[in-house]
Amino acid sequence: MHEPGHIVCALADIADVEVAPAPEAFVWDLAASWVTIRVRWWTDRRRADVVRVRAQVLRAIKYALDDAGIDMPYETRVALWHDQTDSVDGDRSRQREGWPADPADPSEPRWQARQRRRAAKAASASDTDDDGFDMSC
Repeated sequence: MHEPGHIVCALADIADVEVAPAPEAFVWDLAASWVTIRVRWWTDRRRADVVRVRAQVLRAIKYALDDAGIDMPYETRVALWHDQTDSVDGDRSRQREGWPADPADPSEPRWQARQRRRAAKAASASDTDDDGFDMSC
């Protein structure tokens, strides 16, 4: 089974798939990690028959692929996990993107950075009046 024509052959054993017009299979898309093949067949137009025959067709295609030694692809995802509470998150030049922090340039947790800024702001506010003017001697 190296071409869509073999998929069409798998439909020949399904009694409710019409012989005329004949089933068709097309290579529809060549993507990064899969090939999309569209299969078209005809059957009785009653909805119950269409649903039942579709299930039979999909099962026949799956078995035909298995018999040919073609594995169905498994979805693969890559997730980078990191502490998203660093004070540098959002700063694209310093953000770690899931890699361990550089010991020479450690970042601090966001809560510590926020606490440090609040303390600095509070210390600065005590040296100014209500209008923000420096009142220190």
